[in-house]
Order: sequence, then C-alpha cells, then structure tokens
Amino acid sequence: MTVYVGGIRFIKPVSIGDIVKVDATVIHTGNTSIHIAVDVFSRHIADPEYKKTTHCVIVFVSVDQNGKPQHVKPWIPKTEVEKKFCEYAQTLTKLRDSISKEMKPFF
Repeated sequence: MTVYVGGIRFIKPVSIGDIVKVDATVIHTGNTSIHIAVDVFSRHIADPEYKKTTHCVIVFVSVDQNGKPQHVKPWIPKTEVEKKFCEYAQTLTKLRDSISKEMKPFF
C-alpha cells in the first residue's frame, strides 16, 4: 500500500513523443515500510542521451492478506551512496512527521 509520495522535484518537462525511462531504488526500510527513490528520465527519439526530469520518494507499507501492516526484511546500505540515500530517506521522514504535526489542527 502506498502511504506517501514526497520530495518531488520537477527538473525539466517531458515532451509529447519523448521516450521515458524510470529508475527505482530501495533507499530505506523501516519495520513495515519500504522507501523507494524514483528518478524519471526522458529523451527525444533522435537524442541518444537521457536527461533527468523528475525525482521523488515513495513510501510503501507492506500489508498482509487482511490489510494489516507486516514486518519487512531489512535493507542494509553498503556503499557510501546507499548510506547517503538512507540518510536522505530518514531526513524526509522527519520532515514529513513535522509537517503532519503542524497541519494536524486543520484536518
């Protein structure tokens, strides 16, 4: 189940007729959640090089057959890049929690 999409950055538009490529990478796991960084790239059919157009982080919660959250296998970052992405995911989580707390009186 998707519970959050955030940290969205629109870098450049995708034009009609462009070829689109999507890369998704696990960057953090919680007890029941998986954080995935998604990068979207596009290129004109005549251009050999893709350019990044969008970036975001999607958080999924693993649920059992009854819709209850269930434990996920931990993902352990190994490389420096993976460790930085993991820190990024944790920072986004803190920001999201802070924003939710601030907005709570309005919902």
